[in-house]
Amino acid sequence: MPISLRNLFRRTDSGEDVTLAPLAPAAPCAFVVDDEEGICKLISMTLATMGVASEKFHTATEAVAALDKGLPAIIFLDVALKKSDAIDVIRGLGERGYHGIVQLMSGSNVELLEDVRRIGTRHGLNMRPPLTKPFRAESIRHIIRDTHLADSPSFAVGLDEALAKGWLELWYQPKIDLRSKTLAGAEGLIRCRHPVQGILSPASFLPGASESSHAALTEHVIARLG
Repeated sequence: MPISLRNLFRRTDSGEDVTLAPLAPAAPCAFVVDDEEGICKLISMTLATMGVASEKFHTATEAVAALDKGLPAIIFLDVALKKSDAIDVIRGLGERGYHGIVQLMSGSNVELLEDVRRIGTRHGLNMRPPLTKPFRAESIRHIIRDTHLADSPSFAVGLDEALAKGWLELWYQPKIDLRSKTLAGAEGLIRCRHPVQGILSPASFLPGASESSHAALTEHVIARLG
């Protein structure tokens, strides 16, 4: 099947690849503001695999307007928006007394990055260390783990039960080389398809699992790859 940055897919028992919609909680808790569609997709997909929903915006105007509908827990903000000013987003957050996390992103404009960071600090915003482009999905996962945004699953299931009842699925997330825009590989992501709760992230079934359960999970994944 054609592979693009937006695809998540799982392999059925018959070997067929089925494209899947990413995980999405009911309410968005992350904003992604960047005029590069590829960057927006990379961040949004990575967040989705961790059970963190997001909304993406290509201009500061769109992002500021969305703040009136609800404030996200974290906002990924490109400081070098081509058709708008990232400072407008910073001001909008400050005016609304934003208490979430601001994750700035930039390519090569270090001076602009520091200017925006200083302005954000003056507005009393929680500014994380800047993220330099290009970056990999693991950088986004590290940020989410570090800020504990995906640490509180609303439902938990035992790993042994999920294995015994055949609820586990192996999903594949393409890894893209952003320089050459070519497929560099794929990452296997384990998910639980609960008959009542739907798709559950690993935070819902891995914590507290025994070593023997983890070993059984490893055997399950190897068998699926075979």
